[in-house]
Amino acid sequence: MRYLVFMALMLAFVSSVQAQDTSKANSQSEPIMVINNAPSIEKSVVFLDSKSAIFPSCDDEELQKQIQYHIKEYEKQYPQKSVDERRHQMLNLKNTSGFSAISISEFKPKQNRDVANRIISLKLNELIGEKDMRLCFQKNRISEKTVYLLMYRKADAIKVEILGYLPRNTSKPVLFFDYQV
Repeated sequence: MRYLVFMALMLAFVSSVQAQDTSKANSQSEPIMVINNAPSIEKSVVFLDSKSAIFPSCDDEELQKQIQYHIKEYEKQYPQKSVDERRHQMLNLKNTSGFSAISISEFKPKQNRDVANRIISLKLNELIGEKDMRLCFQKNRISEKTVYLLMYRKADAIKVEILGYLPRNTSKPVLFFDYQV
């Protein structure tokens, strides 16, 4: 039942996308979503006119430096109150390196629901295809949680979101930055 509701919502969304102005749909900066007219309820989605994004490798030194920098800046804005929490935060930061790539198509929601939700959100709301995203992960030895990097191209910039670093029930904003080459 949930699947049928999801498919109905997906079809409604796709119909609204198709109804958009054709001049906007033909622009080179945004991907065009085309629906194959298959007789079944399941329709395949194809993304066209999407330039292949060039992402840094997951273990790129410059990427690691930028991750460390942005986490430090974030922690300056939201400092921990106790000495133990600050020490734990410092150890977590020290151990945020050694990311490995994982295929977005092989990523399962049971691995991390928040990451799966973000990927789906980018696909549906921003019309970003899988080939325009890269997912990296790293198992933090100190906190024993998995930290993910979700990179995607948006407006001629590469956005990097750091997911899973913050506690799940935090009211603080998401960690993200524009990758600088």
